[in-house]
This record gives sequence, C-alpha cells and structure tokens, in this order.
Amino acid sequence: MTKKTLRDNVVALQKQKICKANVVSLQDIRNLRILKSKCRLLVVEDDDVMRQALHRILTGAGYQVDCVSDGLELASALDQVKPDAIILDIGLPWVDGIELCTLIRASKKQLSHVPIVFLSASADEVEIAASFEAGGSDFVAKPFDINFLIQTIEKNLAIPPQKG
Repeated sequence: MTKKTLRDNVVALQKQKICKANVVSLQDIRNLRILKSKCRLLVVEDDDVMRQALHRILTGAGYQVDCVSDGLELASALDQVKPDAIILDIGLPWVDGIELCTLIRASKKQLSHVPIVFLSASADEVEIAASFEAGGSDFVAKPFDINFLIQTIEKNLAIPPQKG
C-alpha cells in the first residue's frame, strides 16, 4: 500500500477543483475571436493620438476598426462601410457627437439598430442625458479603463464577456 505524499494530495485536490470549475473551452475562445473579427467598429475621434490609440486597442481586442476624424468623414464612411457599432466622441469640431448621433438616427434607417457608444472627457449629467436622448446606446468617460471600454462594446454588441 503506497502512502500519498502531500504533493499527491495537492495534485488530487487541484484536479477535483479544475473538474468542478467552469472552464472555457479552446473552441469557445476560437468562436469568440471569430465573432469579434466579424464585428466592424467605426471610431469617430478628432484627436489624432486618441484615434490611433483606440484603433490599436480595438484592433488588439480582435475587431475590424475604421477610424474617421469628423462628421464629414463619418458621412463618407457610412456610405461605404456598414459598422456593427459606432464609437463616437462628443467633442468634435463643427458638428458635435450628439448632433451627429441625432442625424444618424434620423437619416440612416439601416443604422437604427447599430449601437452608438459615446466617449467624452466631459462627463457631466447634462451631457450624459443628452447623449442618450440623441439615441446613444452607452457612454464612456475619458480617461477610460481599456477593459471597461471593451466590455461596454461587447455588451452593446451582445458578445458574451470573456472569463478571467
């Protein structure tokens, strides 16, 4: 009869816990990556550094990302691409994000279901309320936590959140 060592007991206990845990399969991760890679985001941000950072962050998270810097570029982009979500800065020159959202919701019926997530450095209650009244789906204040931004986008795209 062999006596179990402490190591044997630890390994056995660890195996038990792993078997009981809700572990995501490798196929689930592959499916999530495929789902994300099919999602196209359109980022509207006038600040070059922030636009490039958002592109890098969201591409790194697995999304197809198109970026524009203002309302005119947005109008042109919407004639060519069909985004699954729009990430829209409020503080844009000439026509701000709230006005753009109102225009999108009023004139582009095929985009009525597309979530619009607002980004803004000014997160006062009036601006947040105005963004939702204009047809926005969500609001993220700058500076933002990268994981929070990605979770917000996933929530609005109805992508199951990643575990861990």
